[in-house]
Amino acid sequence: VAAQGKDDPLWYIRIGYAFYYNEQYAEAQNYLATAVKLVPEDDEAKQLLSKAQERVPKKDLTELIVDYLACPCQIFAPMVNDEALVDAYREARIAGKKEGFTPVLISVDDVLWDQLTEVAPKGMTANDYRQALLTVDLADGDEILREKLAEMQVDSFDAGLSWEDDVVGEIDGGEMIDRLGGYWTLSDHMTYPVILAKIPVKDPWQIFAYLPIGGWNECPNAEEMMAIAKKWYEKYGAVAATVSHDVVEFVLDKPLDNQNEALALALEQFAFCPDRVDQSAEGTAGALADTLLKSVVWYFWWD
Repeated sequence: VAAQGKDDPLWYIRIGYAFYYNEQYAEAQNYLATAVKLVPEDDEAKQLLSKAQERVPKKDLTELIVDYLACPCQIFAPMVNDEALVDAYREARIAGKKEGFTPVLISVDDVLWDQLTEVAPKGMTANDYRQALLTVDLADGDEILREKLAEMQVDSFDAGLSWEDDVVGEIDGGEMIDRLGGYWTLSDHMTYPVILAKIPVKDPWQIFAYLPIGGWNECPNAEEMMAIAKKWYEKYGAVAATVSHDVVEFVLDKPLDNQNEALALALEQFAFCPDRVDQSAEGTAGALADTLLKSVVWYFWWD
């Protein structure tokens, strides 16, 4: 019967009506949409299609992002205690090393969804863009950071600041960061809805092919994120652990233990994320270096 009715708009309308009045709105929507294509002047079919579309349950943002990622995910509702998140991430890191994936905790909100769906160049699907990032010949992370830092030195000079005194400062006054926190909201002391995604990449810097944030204000674009994350993984073993629309956190096994190395890294992190110094409690690269000597979490936020 279906084969006989495939070109008959009345058949699609009747089946659509049947599904609609049995409250099977998604099925009704499919049949009525076909009927409207066949007879676009049928106002009654168009009205019923509109009603069916209104009644089809909409996926929430979390489900949309899970579909976008197309990889195994675990969903956590907002919570006041993040122990479950921390434990799940810790277990996933262990499993990922054996099974060849990289886990990341993703904070769900509208801004992140907009970034993920709008970043691909015109004419490319999200998957096309992901594959392009996974296969791109990355620029040198060192060179990217050197260029950014050189520009910042010029800006500081133009602003009448002393690079050594006002920007670098003393290696002192830092704070220890030993827990992830990029998934907390600022307003109600709860976490965002969080997705623990098992990104199917062995090289942890490639998670930014699946989560191509950035490219706005002073936030590096996805390729720059990947290049810099690659450098920091190869040199320090740091991996991106949390991602939101404006926060990235890296974790590593142990803090740095050399002041000169910590200061050099602090300047790199300043170049990567100027707000990490300019709008932080530390206030100078030297204070950030002191934080790096105490911390196993690197926190970045872009305004």
